[in-house]
Amino acid sequence: MLTRRSSRRIDALQEVADGVFFSRGRGSNWVLLRDGRELTLIDAGYPADAAQVAGDVRSLAGGIAGLRAVLLTHGHIDHVGALPGLLRHRAVPVHAHPAEIPHLHGEVHDQAGPLDVLRNLTLPHMPSWLAMVLRSGGTTPVHLTGATALPTTGMLDLPGAPEPVLVAGHTRGHAAYLLREPGVLVTGDALVTGHPLSRLHGPQMLPEFFAHDPQQALEQLEVLTTLPAELILPGHGPAWRGSPRAAVEIVRQRS
Repeated sequence: MLTRRSSRRIDALQEVADGVFFSRGRGSNWVLLRDGRELTLIDAGYPADAAQVAGDVRSLAGGIAGLRAVLLTHGHIDHVGALPGLLRHRAVPVHAHPAEIPHLHGEVHDQAGPLDVLRNLTLPHMPSWLAMVLRSGGTTPVHLTGATALPTTGMLDLPGAPEPVLVAGHTRGHAAYLLREPGVLVTGDALVTGHPLSRLHGPQMLPEFFAHDPQQALEQLEVLTTLPAELILPGHGPAWRGSPRAAVEIVRQRS
């Protein structure tokens, strides 16, 4: 497991590889990739994380003008919620895998609803997790009608040169992002390392009720196993030092 480089709070912005910054919000994480004074933002937390996301952008690029693009692993509220507040005064391109665009536009709904939560009320820490979701604006609908589709292969011409990798199942168009040069894999919710509703630590799947297709989500982890990375930055939980193959093997043993 990655250790902190300083005595800053665990949710403070950390440079975990050259030009790669990892930030932990109220209930989920985001990543910033810096090239000079330009940034790529991957995911954006809950609505209540908007000030923290904006502060991260400001500290690395001086302001929103340095943000070249936003990439999304998927369209759940805890990964897109801060964007309306962040982008209120400046239009910045928002991109996702083509299969995720209908979700971002509000045409489909690949997200756990109230009935799913009711069926899982016995999970550990569910009341405190629900309270956090409510405080963080997790019931606020966010439709990103201007989001556009990414190319499905190859490095993107953006700071950090991220490469999208489809890992469907959590949502129909969930993507991971490979940062080939520093050897980093941003997994979003395809693979996480912790969650308030889980007693596990380290690589794991989120509780099944969060996934559009839990079986597909588990099977699709195979696409990660050959990726050249030694550091995993998940959508939930701390950064994890190790290869995607090792992480997937741990997940399979636990599933």
